[in-house]
Amino acid sequence: MSDVRANDKTVIEGHIDEPARGVWTAHLEVDDDDGAALVGAVTITVGGVSFVGMAEGAVEQGRFHARVVGGKGGLKTALAPKYYYQTSARAIALDILRESGEELDLAESDAVVLEQTLVRWARRQCDARAALSDLAAELDGFWRLTRAGKVCLKRADRYEPLLAAGVVEIERDAAGKVVTIAPDAPIARPGVMLGADKIAVVRTSFASGDGLRQTLTLQDAQRSRGFAAAIQEASKRATEGALTYAQWYPSRVVRQDGDGSVHIYPDDARMRGNGLTHVPVRHGIPGLKVKLVPGERVLLFFENGNPKQPAAALWPDGSSVAEVVLTTERFVVVGDVLVGSATPTHEMVLGDVLKTLLEQLTVLGPMGPSSTPLNAAAFATFLSKRHKLDE
Repeated sequence: MSDVRANDKTVIEGHIDEPARGVWTAHLEVDDDDGAALVGAVTITVGGVSFVGMAEGAVEQGRFHARVVGGKGGLKTALAPKYYYQTSARAIALDILRESGEELDLAESDAVVLEQTLVRWARRQCDARAALSDLAAELDGFWRLTRAGKVCLKRADRYEPLLAAGVVEIERDAAGKVVTIAPDAPIARPGVMLGADKIAVVRTSFASGDGLRQTLTLQDAQRSRGFAAAIQEASKRATEGALTYAQWYPSRVVRQDGDGSVHIYPDDARMRGNGLTHVPVRHGIPGLKVKLVPGERVLLFFENGNPKQPAAALWPDGSSVAEVVLTTERFVVVGDVLVGSATPTHEMVLGDVLKTLLEQLTVLGPMGPSSTPLNAAAFATFLSKRHKLDE
């Protein structure tokens, strides 16, 4: 067997599982005396290839059993919600990793993914894994932990050919979708090709006297084998991520920008974070513009349940606004009584002209000039009210 060591301690047996997406894990067994060195940061070396992760474990039946996860073990860190405006995917990803204590693998990541700009993005309250998955899904990509213990974001694997002379294929299942090879080092990994086959998942096993083995699950097999897991993951997304963005969140108005968008601060801690900025307002009436009052209330929602499409609307009862402007060619009020009309600032229109003429009108009669004609005052009042609606 190729020499396998963990922090310079000899590994008796174990295996490393590398998925196409997500975190690689390992299970190692060492002598009890060697176990103490496998708690915390650990580097596993297999045939000269290194895997960097974090280990924990305990003594069982005279051996120390260590479970290792790739990276620094921070992807289960609970993250607070955070809002972004006009921000690159790289900046959002770096925030997630910084807050969880992980690192970005720039060499393995796709630049075309990292350099995408999201006009608006609302990170929900969740762990770092879920935050990365939300971001990767929006970018039409995926993420995984590299052997170096860093996170890479990719659009697609390049599937470079596995160039290794003398690779011995010792077993292949009847469907031809799971292959076992016996290399001198763990040369096979997700995202490369063995001949014409694309490798999706790799288990590297080692045990005294058995030599090194790599069991490769090929891409087509992964689709069928992972069907149940995919259903479970889809269900989880539906009950967590999608549900989070399908709710309405009462919020406080902080301020309003000149373009009509608002800065708001949600009541719910799951969405509050640093507050949301430049959020468009949806009134539900074409041509309507509203000047909001800081401190008043609105409801935050996400169009299509999409974290990059926040919007504010539906003021709760009791909220007030500073100004309402409706741009339209005609405005009709059904009814004879107009209540609460305030005198607006407006240009002189036909209603004003007629009102002025009626108020100044006199009529010559047998007894000389008279006052305004009968009902002229009432008519003038009506025109005054009506022209404000026309405005």
